[in-house]
Amino acid sequence: MIKLIYLLLIKGLIFFLLNQAIGLLNYNLDWVSLLIIFLNSLAFIFVLVKDAKNKKEYLILLLAYIFRILLMLWDIYGREIFILPNSGNDSEAFHYHALAFSSGLGSGRGGMYSTVVGIIYSVFGPQRIVAQYFNVLLGMYSIITINKIMNFLKINSRIQTRLLIFVSFMPTLAILSSILKRESIITALVTVSLLYFLKWIRTGKLNSFLFAIFLPVVAATFHSGAVAMTLAYMVYFIIYDPKKNTYDFSVKTFMALTCFIGLFFLVNHTLGEFIFGKFDIYDTMEDVIANAGRRARGGSAYLVNMQATGLGSMIIYTPIRMFYFLFSPFPWDWRGINDILSFFTNSIIYILAVYYAIKSLKIKNKSHNELVALLIITTITVMMFAWGVSNTGTAMRHRSKYIAIYMITLGISLEQLNESKITKVEQAVSISLEQSEN
Repeated sequence: MIKLIYLLLIKGLIFFLLNQAIGLLNYNLDWVSLLIIFLNSLAFIFVLVKDAKNKKEYLILLLAYIFRILLMLWDIYGREIFILPNSGNDSEAFHYHALAFSSGLGSGRGGMYSTVVGIIYSVFGPQRIVAQYFNVLLGMYSIITINKIMNFLKINSRIQTRLLIFVSFMPTLAILSSILKRESIITALVTVSLLYFLKWIRTGKLNSFLFAIFLPVVAATFHSGAVAMTLAYMVYFIIYDPKKNTYDFSVKTFMALTCFIGLFFLVNHTLGEFIFGKFDIYDTMEDVIANAGRRARGGSAYLVNMQATGLGSMIIYTPIRMFYFLFSPFPWDWRGINDILSFFTNSIIYILAVYYAIKSLKIKNKSHNELVALLIITTITVMMFAWGVSNTGTAMRHRSKYIAIYMITLGISLEQLNESKITKVEQAVSISLEQSEN
């Protein structure tokens, strides 16, 4: 899948050189961009053969790609009829600052994402559709990587297919990977990071762990909240020894903790503004509380009347805010058909992931290393966003960055519950046979 991104970059380079030679910018760039996307789509059809292990997977992934292409085209050419959810002021701001960057004026408040889009504009010309097509490819890369993780963990094919269908056609995720937003690149980095983190748990290879913690740091340059993944990885690294397959609190634990604290201060000192810029507005606890109140606006705002007044109330309210961030919109907050659809196409996956994970942890004689790790990641990432988000729409957008965590959590949980059920049936049959023989 990554080859398609390389192919698009090669086309961009050819376009750039031809433009320098014969001035292609004088031609209708819409048609040039559509031709590039069409040629890349043909390549996608052939590349997909390697990424899909059977015809069913191939069809699901192909339809997921077509679905995102149609959403992308609508966002570009159908905006006057209606604008897709999550596409609006932020998308226009990214576009504006990217144009400024490509004109040599800097990315302004658009940050790293506007810089990346600005580079694309510098190569392909000011073609928004090409930048959004990059997001489509990144969105598909995330889905295929989630599928690879399920293959790596040997998730039951029936469970895997169902989860693949859900993540492929989840409306919020599909839209975010088709419009001009930074979620696609963050989601891709987080998903690949999760693959290498799980490889470290299974193999104990340090290079897999180092790559796993590096990718969320890169993602944090687009949105500081992504650094929560690295924090969660370090917590698990400190308490778990993959070579011994045990949770270890020893000298090694203390040394790892010391190294982690030292590394954190080093990164904060050298790259703090670049990576943690989103947190600059939080100097005190009062700033966190005040910001949560300011963000509780719009029709989908939640917990408007639940404002903390100090450390004590903040500690009490944090689990409630985490609960709302992860699972809203709740039935008691539904305002109409849009909220109902959001619940059954979005919230439900997070509810099921947590529910089945807790249920699966009760199974005895099973290794729960990956599941425990995923729940630690979930807790830390949700806690990171709990006080920074105060409305359902924003919550859905931010938690989509970590969709891989919840899909894999659900996959592992369902797999273990399914195996436990089969084992119980086999034991019952065995006992029945023994009794009949006697």
